[in-house]
Amino acid sequence: MTTTLKTSSIGQAPQFTIVPQQKIVVNRDDEFDIVVEFSGTPAPSVKWYKENLQVVPDDKVNVTTTPTSSILNLKSQEENGSFTCFIENELGQASTSCLVTVFNRAASLHSTPDHSLERNLIPTVQKQLNNESSQARQQIVLTCRISSRSESTVAWFKDDERIESAGRYELSSDKKSNHKLVCHAVQSMDTGKYRCVVTNKYGYAESECNVSVEDVTKFIAPSFSSTLSDSTAMLGHNISLECKVEGFPIPEISWTKDGERISTTRRIRQVQEENGICRLIISKAESDDMGVYVCSATSVSGVDSTSSMVMIAKTTGTDSHLVIAQTLDDKQEKPRFIRAPPSLIEVNESGQFTLVAKAIGEPKPTVTWLKDGREILRTNRIYHHFVTGDGESHLIAECVVSKTSGIFSCKAENPNGTVIAETQVIVQKMKQTNELVNVSPKFTIPLTDMGIVNGHPTTLSCNVIGSPEPTLEWIYIDDSGNKTNLTSSTTSWTECRFGKVAELKSERVMREQRGTYQCVATNSSGQATTQCYLLVGELSDEPAGPPRFVKCLQDTWTPLKESVEFSVELAGFPTPDLTWYHNEKKVLEGKDVKITFPSDTTSVLSIKNVSLASLGMYYVEASNIHGVLRTAGRLNVSDERRKAEPPQFKHVLEPVLAVQPKVAFSDEHPRASSSAATARVKKGAAPMFLQGLEDMDLKAGASAAVAGKLGRKLRPHRSTTNDADKLAKALAQSLKLEETKASTDSRPESAANTALDEVRAAINSRNKRPCRPKFMVKPKPKKVLEEYKSLRLKTAISGNPMPQVHWDKEGIILETGNKYSIYNDGDFYYLEVRLNVLTKINFFLKVHHVSTFDKGFYNCTAANNEGIVTCTSEIDVLPNKEDSAAQVAKRKSRKEAKAPNFIEVLPGRSQTNLNESLCVECSVSAYPCASIIWTRNSVRLLPQADRYTMSYDGECASLKFISVAPGDEGTYSCEAVNEHGSAISTMNLQVSGMDANAAEGIPPLFRFEKIKSVRKVVDGSRVELAAELVQASEPLQIRWLRNKVTIVDSPSFSYSRSEKMVFLTIADVFPEDGGEYTVEAKNQSGIARCTMQLDVRSNERSVADEAPRVFDFEPTTRSDPGASVELRAKVIGHPDPVISWSKAAQKLNNEERYLMRNEGDTFILRISNVSRADAGKYVLTAINASGQANAELELTVVQSTKTIGEKPKFNESPISVQTCEKNRAELRASFSGTPAPTCRWFYNGNELIDEYLCTIRNQNGEELANAMILSEGMFFFN
Repeated sequence: MTTTLKTSSIGQAPQFTIVPQQKIVVNRDDEFDIVVEFSGTPAPSVKWYKENLQVVPDDKVNVTTTPTSSILNLKSQEENGSFTCFIENELGQASTSCLVTVFNRAASLHSTPDHSLERNLIPTVQKQLNNESSQARQQIVLTCRISSRSESTVAWFKDDERIESAGRYELSSDKKSNHKLVCHAVQSMDTGKYRCVVTNKYGYAESECNVSVEDVTKFIAPSFSSTLSDSTAMLGHNISLECKVEGFPIPEISWTKDGERISTTRRIRQVQEENGICRLIISKAESDDMGVYVCSATSVSGVDSTSSMVMIAKTTGTDSHLVIAQTLDDKQEKPRFIRAPPSLIEVNESGQFTLVAKAIGEPKPTVTWLKDGREILRTNRIYHHFVTGDGESHLIAECVVSKTSGIFSCKAENPNGTVIAETQVIVQKMKQTNELVNVSPKFTIPLTDMGIVNGHPTTLSCNVIGSPEPTLEWIYIDDSGNKTNLTSSTTSWTECRFGKVAELKSERVMREQRGTYQCVATNSSGQATTQCYLLVGELSDEPAGPPRFVKCLQDTWTPLKESVEFSVELAGFPTPDLTWYHNEKKVLEGKDVKITFPSDTTSVLSIKNVSLASLGMYYVEASNIHGVLRTAGRLNVSDERRKAEPPQFKHVLEPVLAVQPKVAFSDEHPRASSSAATARVKKGAAPMFLQGLEDMDLKAGASAAVAGKLGRKLRPHRSTTNDADKLAKALAQSLKLEETKASTDSRPESAANTALDEVRAAINSRNKRPCRPKFMVKPKPKKVLEEYKSLRLKTAISGNPMPQVHWDKEGIILETGNKYSIYNDGDFYYLEVRLNVLTKINFFLKVHHVSTFDKGFYNCTAANNEGIVTCTSEIDVLPNKEDSAAQVAKRKSRKEAKAPNFIEVLPGRSQTNLNESLCVECSVSAYPCASIIWTRNSVRLLPQADRYTMSYDGECASLKFISVAPGDEGTYSCEAVNEHGSAISTMNLQVSGMDANAAEGIPPLFRFEKIKSVRKVVDGSRVELAAELVQASEPLQIRWLRNKVTIVDSPSFSYSRSEKMVFLTIADVFPEDGGEYTVEAKNQSGIARCTMQLDVRSNERSVADEAPRVFDFEPTTRSDPGASVELRAKVIGHPDPVISWSKAAQKLNNEERYLMRNEGDTFILRISNVSRADAGKYVLTAINASGQANAELELTVVQSTKTIGEKPKFNESPISVQTCEKNRAELRASFSGTPAPTCRWFYNGNELIDEYLCTIRNQNGEELANAMILSEGMFFFN
């Protein structure tokens, strides 16, 4: 018999046998004790802490400790606090705490303030541990960051038992206070609570997390213990589909309808409870909700699903029986009229009238006509009635007499009921009428938008004329764009019509019937259309409007493995629909991604366990019938959670007053500096080009050079042969840049002449034909300046013939006056006399003493008969915060502030003839100069160059009508506003000589107001933009605009029209021609517009294809375990090759441990936290259309034991950073080498000094660099 002996473990982990009360209440001057008793072998060490700060015995505090107990004696207590007793031996640790509340406490003079040295020296947790979940036999890594400014000890515990670095556990710490625990081949017994405790003589800090290990043998495939069943729901009621799933681990649930994934919306919610119950809740069921619903459960153990067929029914008939909501009631239906005759008709003697009615029902009703209660028989020769193919019943009375007057009734009946429509006919004596001629249909009174309460009756009415009498067709278009023909289909609407009046009636309109209603009139002479929008809601509904976000998305930073929420709040009616997107892809819900709607106007996107795949841009798109709106926010990784707040520098560098531009060549004659020149620089004089760049047409492989000359101030007509010689030498010198090793010797004079001849040839070849305007120099896209300073904008424009140029601000043309100065300096391009084709002119706009009311967009437009171009500059004016006495005195010396006051007002009433030109003016006095706003009937005037122009010079404001039209009648107001007040001058404009028939013309109408699809074309191709007109009466004027600027009809941009289509043909499209195009159709009855987008892509073709080539890489790289390593290789090829990394034939993807990026032609694979399992051969593959190349890079992971020297190498190289001006940028690099290398940072080739960059270097050779980006450039690190 064999006996197994068990030996007890030596020692015992510490544990408390008596603990103090959790809460103790004392008076300020009372003496009290906190007593604990404990056990443990060997005897534990004891430490007391108050608020994580170690308690040091003094005259007020005494600590008495024995091997089994400890007493903390407090003579008095000044303030509240938490006291913790911490016991520890080599087998583990334990702690207990109590909260002391002090009454009548006074401000302590001896307590340790937060900013004291001891408080700052206790350890602090900078990055907490994250909860981890893993499967058995895998590896878990726990990482935290707890910093300590004094010598400290680090200990790891699992369920209060100490962990040592042995066996499957691997503990490590680095100089950055990162502490890591790695557990290899985890087992189920490794499940528990893990803690990292850092202790120094001043106090301690700890971080804890939970680790769960799932045993694969215990996995259970998903299965539905309670499945879905087929169900039928009532239209408008709620639907709830419920099932219960079991499995381990918890499966991920997804719902689909008819094969399409269901996303959470305001009406559809998905619920998954902890007990496995899954619900799909649909509010207010619609007919489109009918279909097959499938609930799928997915986990690593398998997949299972259950389905349900959902039918949507509604009640019908007298007995309220159920039918399918998507089908018509084909059993029994009471007759009803869908077209009825009018209630009153007046007709002349010997004339005729026609009554038309149409009734439906099941079975089909019979229709009879009656006069004064007696049936009109078919044998009656006075009346003729018949039924058309579409079911309309016509009654025609010819050569009527006075006896024909009476009540005519149309009766429709079937076994389910009878319905009667009556019409009173009055026959009167003959009236003189003109013979009718063929006239196309025209709506004299169109349909108008209206809103009604849900369930109430409504009537849509319009008047239409035409000869012969037009036929009408009513069309309904829902908010999704689906069309329904109400005339030819069975609906609850009743159509009524006689003469000019056409009505569409319904006794009860429901919310789902809201949408656009069209009436289309057609005869042999043409067609006309009118439409309106019918809004159906409740009395409590808010006014209709497009979506708007009350709360937008914000950029968010969060640590990995944490949870984060994005939330939005919106307004608009009808309530907009919301759709979430991640990196332009629709968000799909899962176990870690949920979309909820806490209210009708709020939506929340919740993301658990944030990973690298979760990062990126998130969008929310809100849409209703009035528009679409988006908001966006980016999810970023950070050590702490925070919302978007721009980084702030604690110490800001002084702003640079002047930045010297980088030129392509050096000036041989440096300018002499002077005090006057220095003063001008300090004042902020803008740079100015005396000579700009020109377009060049070159052959492949040819040499080329471009150059410009920067002047200090404007010097018109300063062009000498010396300047030409300098430019020629500079061009010749710049051609040396193509050589591998440029010679320092200048080329001979003949080389300079050759270079200049090449430039002349290139310009001559371009300018053999007239050219449209082009901006050679543009103003800055955005300028910011302080109040009371002067603004100067400059452009250089080329064009043949000479273009017409004007400046405007938000549509108001600016003129030279006491506010604005507009001028040009003439020809300055020295080749102009010889070529006499291309003219290049400088145009300036100068605004004196700007104020906050001068902020906005300033546009410069140049046009000739070859085309038109425009450029824009946004001006932002900042209030002057430094309001010193000198500045106040300086402003007072200029002019006294004054609110606007009209010196000359608009005429109170103005009358002009049709088609005549008209100019009205007013003068305003104000300081600072006022901003002008023109309105017509309280609506702000928008620029329309073909109708009127608005101009302003700082004092005189003008409104000029090119040709007065009937639509120009109304009340016009000119409002002058500055920071001290406002003033308004008003006039009433009346137009005489209008044709009475002009008002009855058909206003233009495009089929689409906006074409949503973007037209994408290639640079250099011929483009034709088209828009379809639905209706319009002649004469009709067509105008095309690009980015709200009129396009002149020219060979380059030609107008054309074919019946109802209008076209704009661009003969040779350029990338700068892309943008928003608008076609405008106008006649005397109205105006219509259609907008579309044009995207022009460059057509760059490769000169020569080249197969990929991989070079400049280290075949073998060595690394220590736990470090980070980079594998680098250079790859070239044309076209640019596609790069992929793989190991052991398995393709690697960007994830937490692998990061793939490139720096130009250098491609980098970064591996974090290298372990021995990462050792092996990594293959870089480069593929393009010309071939494929591979390179093998071997990684060896060994514990470094070398003591000899090692050359420096980068373990982590800086990553390119893009940031906003004045924001904080961080460049990070780590390196190694023996002995420790020295490092330097370079910016654009210049070494950075401490004034610009603070460098922190530690003993491991790791370096963190923080820099301010002064302008775009490159940083180098040696």
